[in-house]
Amino acid sequence: MASSAWFQAALKNNVDSIHLLLKAHPTWINEGDQSNFVSKKKGWTALHYAAASNSTDVASLLIHNRACLDTKNAKGLSPLMLAARKNQPEVAALLIEAKANPNLEQNGDTALFQAAHKNSKEVALLLTNGRAKIDYQNQDGSTALLNAASRNHKQVLAVLINAGASLDIQNNLGETALIRAASQNFRDIATLLIQAGSSLDIKNKAGETALMCAKRQQHVAMIYLLEMAQMLKVLGESRESCRVAQMEVEASMAALGFVLENFHCDLHRKDRKGMTSLMLAANMVQQMWCRCCSRRQHRISLKNLIHHRRKLLLGEWVLVWRQPHLTHFPAKCNLPIYKMRKAGLH
Repeated sequence: MASSAWFQAALKNNVDSIHLLLKAHPTWINEGDQSNFVSKKKGWTALHYAAASNSTDVASLLIHNRACLDTKNAKGLSPLMLAARKNQPEVAALLIEAKANPNLEQNGDTALFQAAHKNSKEVALLLTNGRAKIDYQNQDGSTALLNAASRNHKQVLAVLINAGASLDIQNNLGETALIRAASQNFRDIATLLIQAGSSLDIKNKAGETALMCAKRQQHVAMIYLLEMAQMLKVLGESRESCRVAQMEVEASMAALGFVLENFHCDLHRKDRKGMTSLMLAANMVQQMWCRCCSRRQHRISLKNLIHHRRKLLLGEWVLVWRQPHLTHFPAKCNLPIYKMRKAGLH
């Protein structure tokens, strides 16, 4: 049985000790750790330790001496999976170059799932350039793309999109990556998916699209984003119309963000029709898009849009634009001065 000195040398990247021990005990190269050298490391080979600790010199020596690349430890993890989980791209590159199998599973999850779970961008890039199955689905029906979207891991998501991952694969609940992003209010993730061409019309098993999920959970900014995507799709043949529509929604989003951050509005208060401020905001956006769609003017400046004073009904407050001469919107923290007054809903 391999001694603890063997595994400790692999863990600490002590290539000289590994070389000497390997000459004296060549069979140790593929033996798993059955000792208590490190807790919860049962079944780890020297290559597992090298992969987890980024011991590139030891890993290179072990690979050169034909160590088994796909041995799994007691938890079902191969060295490549460990490298992905620990975000060790150097060792991962050595293993992939040596033809380690990237599609081995641990409870249905491959090395690419591990990279997506831990947001290991470099490892994900290596795997997608190798032989990894990008659209492989685990026992829950999830793909690596769904995994990355569910955890708001933008970097890995971008790598998977660029590698040609399918955007609209559904898991066992019928959810796509966009539906998951909308449900969890991950706007950056949703933006990446929409820009890449993810479908806005797919429904989960509950019969909800991404927009319906956002409305049910009252994710206002996500509602704006998805409404914008829907209408930009309709107005796709007119770039100027798209630009005007986008400016109107961005103006409303800026005002909404200002009020929510600075006036602590009661978002649960309802008017006589049972509508909360978030519901009103969602309806207002939809009406705004309809106006843009029907108007189809090709020469409208933001100055003219602001000139027609926009009002945002938010709970008990009405927001009125006070500077119609502005030609652009600054950052949220530097918004123009607003006049606030009671709306008198009752």
